[in-house]
Amino acid sequence: MKGKLLLLFIVLVVSAAAASADIVVNEILQDPGAVLDPNGEYIELYNTGDAAVNVNGWMLSDNDADAHEITEDLWIGAEGYAVLCRNANESVNGGVACDYQYDDFSLTNGDDEVILADAFGTEADRVEYDDGLTFPDPTGASMELTDHFLDNADGSNWGEAIAPFGDGDLGTPGEQNSIFEDQTDPVIEEVRNDPVYPTDEDNVELCATVSDSTELDVTLFCLGSNGNFGGGPMTLEAGEYCGDISSSTINAGDGVTVTCTITATDEAGNEVEEEVVVEE
Repeated sequence: MKGKLLLLFIVLVVSAAAASADIVVNEILQDPGAVLDPNGEYIELYNTGDAAVNVNGWMLSDNDADAHEITEDLWIGAEGYAVLCRNANESVNGGVACDYQYDDFSLTNGDDEVILADAFGTEADRVEYDDGLTFPDPTGASMELTDHFLDNADGSNWGEAIAPFGDGDLGTPGEQNSIFEDQTDPVIEEVRNDPVYPTDEDNVELCATVSDSTELDVTLFCLGSNGNFGGGPMTLEAGEYCGDISSSTINAGDGVTVTCTITATDEAGNEVEEEVVVEE
């Protein structure tokens, strides 16, 4: 029984660590212009993962004495946002719709740190803005991460918000950043063909798990060693993109090798290819 409990504890810790890695600081309004500091300050968190994360018990701090523990359930949905505010009253905070109000923590206008640690004390994320040295340094506008998959410790990956909200400051609390640019390529993995060892009479289905932060266009092109070719769009089925290698199109016989290229293109035009070889 002790062994099972230890294994369960290890699984829970590993799962929590994976969830922690999914939560990133995505937007910071440290110097509001429409209302007085610190009423309008907020920090937006984004969940890059595919499962909801509860940040109850997590700690918000800086390199000095500021520290606040989140003491209630605060679920951040998959690919979702949570807005943490110093003041949750929209009539005095500039019109920010807050998901959680913190205390004992404030954002210095010049340079400061936003450090996020999970309930086990493991640092999940850290942003150290630097009074305009490498990070933006706006007044009346938030600092936004241009893509939530980029390194948010690098000031060059941040910019000033351009969309107005509430009482007139610029920012996108709880929404996709106004300067968002998808700069990451799609990921193609777990490519498989069914049947694994086809005969010259089989129609072969080729499937792959393809992921990205935006909508995808996934296509398949196959070329047989006999010179025949075919292809077309791959459709999303139960989490996989699948397409058929038709024996009538490729006309592959025994000993014929079919080389297929999966191409995934996202809404920003980022494109990646994966090649797979099917032998009959």
